[in-house]
Amino acid sequence: MDEAHYALTAGEHQVKDSVVFDLIQGSRCSSYDCEFVALALAMKTTLVTEDQALLRSFPALCRSLAQTLAGA
Repeated sequence: MDEAHYALTAGEHQVKDSVVFDLIQGSRCSSYDCEFVALALAMKTTLVTEDQALLRSFPALCRSLAQTLAGA
């Protein structure tokens, strides 16, 4: 089983509260939304989302579906 497959099928993942708190402080996003950003950071991947606040607040980490499909 490759690493990507394991990461997607291994169940729940924990994120550090301190990372989530820092993301909240640096944006206007909710703690719930920042948990997804923290998870993407921990997994060293891009977060694909249509949430405009996340796309604006974390442009280096978040991509829209259209951007992802276009290879941006």
